[in-house]
Amino acid sequence: MKNTYIVLCYMLLLSCNEPSNFEQNINEVIAIEDVFVDLEKVIPSNSIAKTTVTIEKDAFFSTAKTYQAISLNTIIQQYLLPYIKDTTDALLVFECVDGYKPTLPLSKALRNDGYIALKDEDAPADKNWLDSVVAKFEPYYLVWAGDEKSLTWPYGLSKIRVETFEQQYAAALPPKDLEEGFKLFKTNCMKCHSINMVGGNLGPELNHPKNITEYWKKEDIKAFIRQPQAYRYNSKMPPQPQISEQQFNAIYAYLKGMKTQKL
Repeated sequence: MKNTYIVLCYMLLLSCNEPSNFEQNINEVIAIEDVFVDLEKVIPSNSIAKTTVTIEKDAFFSTAKTYQAISLNTIIQQYLLPYIKDTTDALLVFECVDGYKPTLPLSKALRNDGYIALKDEDAPADKNWLDSVVAKFEPYYLVWAGDEKSLTWPYGLSKIRVETFEQQYAAALPPKDLEEGFKLFKTNCMKCHSINMVGGNLGPELNHPKNITEYWKKEDIKAFIRQPQAYRYNSKMPPQPQISEQQFNAIYAYLKGMKTQKL
């Protein structure tokens, strides 16, 4: 609210003095943490060109899919870049309606062909998505042309926000000796879980007000990661077999170390 108030006051001053310099000056006072696009507002306006794109191997369906879509780069160029003075270390934060919040470096998004899928061509003419996935996929689904596994494919996408690495992760950064665990946690866990409210909220917060290592034993945490359904009926969390014993130990050390860095 504070930043919005400052911007509004600045707009009034500019309107009285130099309206021709409005866009240049307003960009200078908008903080990067306020830069986001609400896709549910801008896409229905029909002001953005739509295209048909075929994805050779869709990450969710594991087969070729065709969508009506909008270029992600068009959204970035039109709604985000004009309000960012310095794109160094800028991150895109993809906000989904279920609380999932994956991130991607802005530079990496610009180097790849991303599309915001609006409608699955396999769906009935009067629907955007197949009945089997509509609850997950509305309103939009981010897909990529090319088999790039290091990119993120969030569904239920509603907003895209721009933040710096420092803004995004400051409250979750650990002491130097736990950096490896933080990196592993960020890659494997932070899309769904938060530390000090940094990360997704599809899964529970793990440090505030109580750190998970204060009420769960280490062996239970490890076993839960391996097979969540063995602990919790209908758990939304999928098994994480890719996390090795060594990696788990590093993640656990990070989690335990954050007990002393609560909000």
